[in-house]
Amino acid sequence: MVISTVLLSASNLPQYYKFAHEGIRTKATVIAKEPTKHRFVDYSYMVGSNKYYGAGGAGFGNPKFEEISVGGEVKIAYLPADPASSFLGDPQLWLAYYAPKAVFIAIVIPLAVLAAARYLRRTL
Repeated sequence: MVISTVLLSASNLPQYYKFAHEGIRTKATVIAKEPTKHRFVDYSYMVGSNKYYGAGGAGFGNPKFEEISVGGEVKIAYLPADPASSFLGDPQLWLAYYAPKAVFIAIVIPLAVLAAARYLRRTL
């Protein structure tokens, strides 16, 4: 179970869950595209009179990287308690896609390790 907890927390699921359930959705302006840096999209957004910056991967409610233009708008979510923390796209879509995979890995890997250990213990 310790391995499962470590795998789930290392996957950033708790952070994305927070964005999905507490995040404020808004629009941001694309300020740069970085095709050689993991195809990141750099963006800026306003919260009140404060300007913030973020970066992330395309998709998850936004167009593909090739379809995004500098100066265009993208969807983001930010945390009201920490507006400098933001997520490019819709965190609900991200969770729907990645959470089942992370949970599966967090359960299957420890079970496989336990099964292998038991098998080796019996055969040696």
